[in-house]
Amino acid sequence: DEKPPAEELGHAEFEGGHSYTGHFSGGMMHGTGEYHWKDGTSYEGDFHWNTIHGTGHFTWPDGSTYEGQVARGLRHGKGTFTGVGGGLMYQGGWRCGERHGQGTLWYNETKDCYYEGEWRNNKRHGQGLMRWSPPKPVVTSLAASPTRRKKKEPAPPPPQGNVYEGGWEDDLKAGLGTMTWYDKRERYEGEWKANLQNGSGEHVWMDDRPDSNSLGTQKQMCNRYLGDWLEGTRYGVGTFHYANGAKYYGEWKANAKHGYGVFTFEDGHVYEGPFDSDRMVEEDHSAASVTDDPMQPQLHLRINDLLPPEPSIAAAAAAGSAAAG
Repeated sequence: DEKPPAEELGHAEFEGGHSYTGHFSGGMMHGTGEYHWKDGTSYEGDFHWNTIHGTGHFTWPDGSTYEGQVARGLRHGKGTFTGVGGGLMYQGGWRCGERHGQGTLWYNETKDCYYEGEWRNNKRHGQGLMRWSPPKPVVTSLAASPTRRKKKEPAPPPPQGNVYEGGWEDDLKAGLGTMTWYDKRERYEGEWKANLQNGSGEHVWMDDRPDSNSLGTQKQMCNRYLGDWLEGTRYGVGTFHYANGAKYYGEWKANAKHGYGVFTFEDGHVYEGPFDSDRMVEEDHSAASVTDDPMQPQLHLRINDLLPPEPSIAAAAAAGSAAAG
């Protein structure tokens, strides 16, 4: 068998303004070297018979970089992509130039907004955890008081960012998962489809009492729905437990009690029968709102529980990632 030609250092200029400096073997780029494109993109690392292959470092004209494994000129294997300014950063698996497999994508410089989990073809797909940045604390200035200050109270815990953990499909929440809205003091655990609650699940609305520190653990202090969902709304059959002890079990449509159901008031009084658009239908077929019942003036059935829109996640940076990463 003939031995391959020995490697030697050299420099080559190509049509279009590109250049290579590094090892050659048999007249081909082979070994380690640097390749510079006319547009300012550069690569430094391994070459295999005129092909970028092995491990190396890419730098793009906007300052974004990639360091890791490459195959046939594409990011392939394990590697780290860092966006402009270091804010957007992905570390994990790649396949044919796209995020694929297990990996973590940070969306900002503080690294408190990130996705950690499975990827497929540059999209969140499989099982993963998404954490959004916590709300910025409100800074208030207090004028110094000449009177003696009261005993110093413990500082409140720092705000937490909203969190989703569970299934993903083509960059959208899907399958089983749990979403916790710390800013709204709400939590949903159950089935999802196309980023919306769909199937069976439980949604909890916590109250605003200062002693309710553990979201979702003190269920007697919250409104809670367990049942069917359709495209983000209560739809089908389910049970709603109210914080004051009242309960409704029955049919739902578009977040309203609609169809046949049983409503148990706080004092034990029970209404069983049809509902129409969140209102009881009496025997004379007139609709009566349970909220208007003089025996239960404090009972509020209509809860403004529309799910908060998912916050924008560094859209501009993400767009840059799609172009360069």
